[in-house]
Amino acid sequence: MAPVIVGELSVCSTQVRVKGQLHGARVDILLDGVAGPVGGGPADWPDQWFPLNPGVSLQPGQIVRARQSRGADVSPASGIGATVQDRSASPPQFAGPLVACTAIAVIDRLAPGATVSILDRGGMFLGKVTAAGSRAVVPLNRPIGGSEVLTATAEACGGAPAPSVDSLPAEQIHRGANGELPTPVIPPLLACMRVLHITGLQVGATLYMERDDGVYTWPVTDQELYGRVDPPLKGGESLVFRQEMGDIHCESRPSDNVSATVDPGPPGAPWIGSQPCPGSLLFWAYGLVPSATVKVMSGATELLVFEAAEESQEVDLAGVTLTPGQQLTVVQGLCDVYGPASAVPAVVTQPAEGVAPMIPERLVACAGVVRVSGVADGSFVQVYSELLKGRIGHAFATGSVVDVEVFPPLLHPLPNGQMDHIRAEVSGCARGVAEREVEGETDLPPFRIEQPIDGDRSVTVIDLLPGCLVTIVVNGHLAGEAWVAGPTGRVGVSETLRVEQRVNVTARLCGQQRSAHELYVQPGLALKWTRPTDGGLEVGGGFYMAGRVQAVESLGPTPGDRLLVGTEESGLWTVQPGGPSFPLSLDWPEVRIRSLSRGTRGDNHFYCGTAAGMMESDPGVLLPLLSWKRVNGLPGMGGIFPGAPRPGATINDILVLPGRNLVVVATNSGIWWSAIPATTAVGYAWSSDPLVNTGNMLALCQGPGDGIVCYRAGAPGGAFFAATWGGGGLQWSTTTPGTGGPPADARLTTVVARMANGALSSSPADRSRVYAAVEDSMDNAWLAVLRSDDGGRTWSIPYTDPNLTYLKPPGVGGTVDMGYQAERNLKLAAHPTNRDLVLLAGRRSGLLGSTDAAQTWDAARWPNVADNSFHADSLCIAFDRFDGSGQTVLTGGDGGIFVSRDTGVTWDTSRNQHFPTLMFDGRNSPAGQALSASSAYPGLLVGALQDNGNIYLTADGEAWQELFDGGDGFRALFVTPDVVLRGGNDDVDMKWSRWDGAKFTDPVPLEPPGYPAGSQFMPIASRVSYPAWKDPGTSNLMVAIAGDGVATGDVVGMFDKGAATNPANERFYWKKLGAVPAAIGGLATLDGRWLIVGTAGPHIYRLDTATGSVVELTLPAGLGNSAVRRVTVVGGGLAFCLAGQTLLRTTNLITWETISGPAGTSIEALEIDRARDPAVLILAGSGGAWFSRDAGNTWQPTTGLPRHTQANHLEVVDYGGGNRVIHLGSWNWSAWRAHLT
Repeated sequence: MAPVIVGELSVCSTQVRVKGQLHGARVDILLDGVAGPVGGGPADWPDQWFPLNPGVSLQPGQIVRARQSRGADVSPASGIGATVQDRSASPPQFAGPLVACTAIAVIDRLAPGATVSILDRGGMFLGKVTAAGSRAVVPLNRPIGGSEVLTATAEACGGAPAPSVDSLPAEQIHRGANGELPTPVIPPLLACMRVLHITGLQVGATLYMERDDGVYTWPVTDQELYGRVDPPLKGGESLVFRQEMGDIHCESRPSDNVSATVDPGPPGAPWIGSQPCPGSLLFWAYGLVPSATVKVMSGATELLVFEAAEESQEVDLAGVTLTPGQQLTVVQGLCDVYGPASAVPAVVTQPAEGVAPMIPERLVACAGVVRVSGVADGSFVQVYSELLKGRIGHAFATGSVVDVEVFPPLLHPLPNGQMDHIRAEVSGCARGVAEREVEGETDLPPFRIEQPIDGDRSVTVIDLLPGCLVTIVVNGHLAGEAWVAGPTGRVGVSETLRVEQRVNVTARLCGQQRSAHELYVQPGLALKWTRPTDGGLEVGGGFYMAGRVQAVESLGPTPGDRLLVGTEESGLWTVQPGGPSFPLSLDWPEVRIRSLSRGTRGDNHFYCGTAAGMMESDPGVLLPLLSWKRVNGLPGMGGIFPGAPRPGATINDILVLPGRNLVVVATNSGIWWSAIPATTAVGYAWSSDPLVNTGNMLALCQGPGDGIVCYRAGAPGGAFFAATWGGGGLQWSTTTPGTGGPPADARLTTVVARMANGALSSSPADRSRVYAAVEDSMDNAWLAVLRSDDGGRTWSIPYTDPNLTYLKPPGVGGTVDMGYQAERNLKLAAHPTNRDLVLLAGRRSGLLGSTDAAQTWDAARWPNVADNSFHADSLCIAFDRFDGSGQTVLTGGDGGIFVSRDTGVTWDTSRNQHFPTLMFDGRNSPAGQALSASSAYPGLLVGALQDNGNIYLTADGEAWQELFDGGDGFRALFVTPDVVLRGGNDDVDMKWSRWDGAKFTDPVPLEPPGYPAGSQFMPIASRVSYPAWKDPGTSNLMVAIAGDGVATGDVVGMFDKGAATNPANERFYWKKLGAVPAAIGGLATLDGRWLIVGTAGPHIYRLDTATGSVVELTLPAGLGNSAVRRVTVVGGGLAFCLAGQTLLRTTNLITWETISGPAGTSIEALEIDRARDPAVLILAGSGGAWFSRDAGNTWQPTTGLPRHTQANHLEVVDYGGGNRVIHLGSWNWSAWRAHLT
């Protein structure tokens, strides 16, 4: 490989730093246009300075390159040469900490090859050195005093002296509790390593390494160093490291010793972390072991060989011809033993893209960094100074924006006012040029820092003059330093910030210094959830909807007033008309409510059946409804005989017989009963009968003489049973039609063969009158309503229905449509005083009733409800026991709770007004985003609901509003601050609407061109986090990506023509970006160029938007047949996803590993707050929400959520000004919010 020239060169340079050369090679320094080498020497190290030949003087504009040779092998000259700059008088800056009691000062940003002098504040000379490059370590003639400030000045080989700059006050040596120095951090050591990267060091100390052949020492001039070892390390040898100060007056003790054993190797697999293309001048390799020999391979062909100088470095591609589709890998070895090759090859692509680079931030004199935007990933950017006639900086772009550090800092205008002209040349996969002039020195304005919290690994500065050097000092010690290219920047710190540490931040430019207000580190992140609103969904006509209600009981004394309602997944509540609702079961172990019944120990004694046992209110306490206990014996425990029948966990129905002080439960494993003890939740003794002690029992009702009627689930096996009291207690018999022989009505034979779900109700006016409704297992519609006039012992179908289709939809011959989904929407209730009146509740938009004992059905009296006062999909129905007239009917279902005061004809929805149980979709499409917030309008949320369509919220405390009518909502995603993309089961594709500040505009359907006719486009969609990718040949920005859930695996991008597009409905369009070979379950991108796409299988791919090329990434084994979903990209190679319920992580966007999530929950949603460092990973599922600040290694709980949250959506929204929140969507608990700042 051609060696890489490190840093910049000037006419003052007498040495050239080169890296990547092989040990023992000959390195030649070359000048374009000059025959023969102008310098060089033997290569001892992979990162080394080589002298120019005596008499060689570099000239402005010359281009310097390097090559290496070993034996007959000669590399090409460097593909990227350093253009020599003229001498300059730009002021340097002190770098790193100035440490009291030490005798060195480190100066950076010198003109390459300049001489720097250090003075104290009194003008006394302390030291002087000529730098090889732009950085110099200056030995001083005395130790530095505590808090002393030094001055530096420089001149470039006879040029005018640069203006002087002052240091920050000297800091004290880092000392532990016993005065010891910090313990060095040693990397993994491998046999044959010759370069060791040691961190955690004290500037001014000496690092010691003890090995068998003696003691090695290195002076410490930075907080890390690359120490050279000769001879190389040997496998199995033991090394001991420590650091100590040389001056006994420094009052510090040596650090603790660190022992390390050398592993025999081989080294692990490196990887190519950038995208190569045929025009690439270089690429970047990661995962390297310093001093390892690295080979770049194309299949079995060796393209390049170099020696690694660092863990990651650029690789010069001079002499290599790349072709589209070519696959590249890297492999590294030590002791001539090579480890595995890259797990995933880098595929050479030819992007069809043009770039328009620009320098977006103002350039001011003394700035040490230049930001260039609008570049392509993998580009090489070089910055040139017109006044210096050469290159002053270069950088490799790993995204659309790159910050290029410049050496020396930008020049002042000349005395005649001429400003320097800066040119940024972009080469590689896409070429372009950006230019801007440098303004004169500007006074540093005030700036501020975002409040740091415990756990942060960086400090964010705001309102900064671009180009400043920002220094972070924590408790008096330098913790981080960086040149910041924009008005906002993040400066990393060497150690994690901890609560109550003192943070001081100083910005420097030229000789100026300005500090922000001192801050103390506050306690770590704590997420506390609250609802933005307790409102339900307001629909047309002033009516309200809520989430699913499975059971209801009246609390009285006013009929239909206060109700006790049980929900599908959010537990038990009390509701009241127009007033607040109260959850009663936040701490219950199970909140999936299946049944309710009033007990015998007073008006506040209730039983509540759940999917895992039964709860009982305690009437012996002051507030019985706030005190619930789990009833003993449900579900039954395994006894001596493991197969013996015992009560099931799911309590489908409850019947209380006050005259017998008996409670009866229908469980998923039989009918069981117990006397009601005097004590709450204990003392129950459950009994059953062999005839009914197994099977999924769905329904119960009271028969005559405190008898019992029950129904067992069928399809096949549906059956009726009845019990009466005899001398030995309850006497059970099977009463299924046909039990004693074929029934007279042949329809009953069909009913018994096909009945599945079932419901029962008897009239309190005459318990002999029992009604039953059953589902047709053939089509999940209503099959028949049966009547018994003898307490469930015999059954008839009293109405005319020869084909058993009367209650089915019209398409299958029905007369009165009770709807499909009778496996869940099938209930009925007999009138409390009129045994001939019965009401049916199904999927019909309204009840259906009969006043003649089910001989006829009066659809005229009980028509479909025309307004929005009722929601189809009923799940429970009851007459209010406090209404003696029997006119108050309570119905619950997918739209919440509904009360009628005219026997089920008209309805009151006011109890849903403040009933926060909306169900954000997650069951039908668990990977689709169904809750999203506008970043431009705080408080504006859009959601997709199960059962209730798309909705929006305009402000906290308000009711949700409809975005379209009814049905199921599937998608809700803001793709710009004011445009939402949404969809549901209304047979129309995804649609977009814009919020104009008061309302949403009319929806515009949007599907990709050529999408199959008759198919609904409802993909998994994701917003582009930082939009930068434009449709080639246009200025149209890609704002969202989507992957089709069908097996084609098409990936499309949503492009924005701009808000001024006319006509407005043509603003957005989809365009295919590529395809993966399976149905897509999740996808994500940061800027739109690179997509991570997860599919069924499971598989995960990296897709290049520029070319459509796809590379499969490596997943761990053992993931089964799950699909990858909830792909979340953090940045810097870090990303997460779910494969089923397995949480996966990658740190290099190549290989993935399994990590553990929090215990006791499913995992349904992932989200990232990238504004923090480390980024905050938030996870949510059935058991609540947690966050991690160490990439998922440990998890912290959040507060405020119910125990069984059933969360399925998370989204971070940044409102600007440091105001960030996260929203959580749940199934049956509505929406929640937590503040991140």
